[in-house]
Amino acid sequence: MRKRLFLATLALAGAIALSGCGGSKSASKNGKILTVEEGPDVETIDPALNQSADGANYITMISDNLLRIDKDGKIAPSMAEKYEVSDDG
Repeated sequence: MRKRLFLATLALAGAIALSGCGGSKSASKNGKILTVEEGPDVETIDPALNQSADGANYITMISDNLLRIDKDGKIAPSMAEKYEVSDDG
């Protein structure tokens, strides 16, 4: 689970970093254009079947997670209304 969260976070960070690349400044003045750098075609966007980083980038852009990392670097609910950590971790 932690590895998946790490990979999803890494993919999201990569997508955010790449979204700032390219495009002209005049095109973004009205705030209505989003430029996204895409990699090669992916085999699947099914999270259960995906095994590639490119697929993970697509999945991250079109889906939301149960938990997120807040501005203080702590885990917080996203789609989940609440969560609790069990005694055994």
